[in-house]
Amino acid sequence: MHLNVVPPQKGVYVLYLEIVQDSEFLVGSLGVVKLAKGTYLYIGSARGPGGLRARISRHFDKRKKIRWHIDYLTTHTNVILSGVTYAVTELDMESKLLHKLLTFSDVLGIAVPRFGSSDRRGDPSHLLRCYSEIETCIRAVEAAMKNLGLVPQTLIVDDEGPQPRIR
Repeated sequence: MHLNVVPPQKGVYVLYLEIVQDSEFLVGSLGVVKLAKGTYLYIGSARGPGGLRARISRHFDKRKKIRWHIDYLTTHTNVILSGVTYAVTELDMESKLLHKLLTFSDVLGIAVPRFGSSDRRGDPSHLLRCYSEIETCIRAVEAAMKNLGLVPQTLIVDDEGPQPRIR
């Protein structure tokens, strides 16, 4: 995979997941989670060693120890990671980005309450459903990041793995 273009600094990111068929997932404390076929977004942050590169690479690895809610999806055969948008920042922008994205209610909505947000009491969920074409959702994510003063970078997965998006 070509994730070496992702910097090792701290930051915030949004994963784009494709659920290829209606599926049920057993997700730790949330129990059984039912997701319909479609596109979903997961909002996360990378604050630890290796920063964005380490965290995003972990998400793209299907073989890993289950640690977070999102791992139950990214390790499943019915889930394809189709891309990621990230931004380098020393600030903790995860919750701000989520709340900004929720203002795009015609395009995005909460998929599963409390998913990925158990450590953030004010966040309803970090898993959103995309109600439009993925390109529209990517534009919403990039616009939200820019509105927060961030510089978004998007990688789209193709046959060669994640590739920088050409604008």
